[in-house]
Amino acid sequence: MQDKYSIINKLNIAVYFDLLEALNLDLDIYYYPEFLEIDANIQKGEYEIFIAQKNEDIFIYPYIKLGFEKAELNNFFDISSPYGYCGPYCSNPNFFVEAEILFNEFMSKNCVTEFVRYHFLYNENLKFSQGITNFQNRTIVTLDIDQSWEDIWTKEYSGTNRNVIRKLEKEGYNYFVTREKDDLNEFVEMYYLTMNNVGAGSFYFFDKKLIKELFDNLGGKIILTRVEKEGVSYCYSLFLISGNIATYYLSARNLEHSKVPATNFLLSKTVEWLQDKNINTINLGGGLTNDLNDPLFKFKSNFSKSKNDFYIGKRIFNHEIYKDIVNSWISVHGQEDYEKRKHILQFYR
Repeated sequence: MQDKYSIINKLNIAVYFDLLEALNLDLDIYYYPEFLEIDANIQKGEYEIFIAQKNEDIFIYPYIKLGFEKAELNNFFDISSPYGYCGPYCSNPNFFVEAEILFNEFMSKNCVTEFVRYHFLYNENLKFSQGITNFQNRTIVTLDIDQSWEDIWTKEYSGTNRNVIRKLEKEGYNYFVTREKDDLNEFVEMYYLTMNNVGAGSFYFFDKKLIKELFDNLGGKIILTRVEKEGVSYCYSLFLISGNIATYYLSARNLEHSKVPATNFLLSKTVEWLQDKNINTINLGGGLTNDLNDPLFKFKSNFSKSKNDFYIGKRIFNHEIYKDIVNSWISVHGQEDYEKRKHILQFYR
């Protein structure tokens, strides 16, 4: 059968859901329109899903399509993965190269650049290879929760981690999975304070409305977790759940009680909760940098000895247009600023 491809967007998502059902495919959250729609709003773009098929083989690649404001670039766009881990999924490695050729032919007409955040499992051995540069961006921590709780507690958790979890359990801290509106509101406010405290960039200050839409739209694919004692909330975390994978997505802590290791307690209780929900893997993510001594990475490593490489990819489809965009930006902002930003492919956004 001849290779064929199709494009899914918000106008024909029913076709996509029918396809997933027909193939009995349950993928990570980043491959679902409910998540992509919210991320597209954050990036100020539109989501699309490129699908290539040949016989029983399937290639699925979601991305956010980002237009240009200048009239002369109206017919052009960039594409970028949603925030997270969303490279191409392919059911058969032997079909991957053919599908990439189809994708490149489709994109070569009007796409200027592509920035891809590869999936830590689906793309472990399958990455784009045609006219693209791939980089190892982070080391991330993952936890296999198919193993017994005893093995997780004794073989994965660090001794220090076990001690602080026992201590908080003994002192009467409580763990909840919640959908209460008041808890979500408190989480959002606590999240903003946490991001301010760590000096996070503006990208991470997600609009309150979008966070609430994410919570509403994803339904059972998202949970809000909370640790409290005597009516005081000590920390919250949002987890995304899909495709037998749980992702540690957003987290917040009460800065008035910053010395209480409540997040350790929360993560451990969430592991226990997820073990009863047919989840195989928890993706805890990486650090703020790729340094193995990064404090956030070291904290997450207290929960698992398993590590995965997270890769990104950068590809230019239209070098001439990209060069014009770069030169136009330099003419306004100067060469010095460009030198500071040029390692970012879509630095002009």
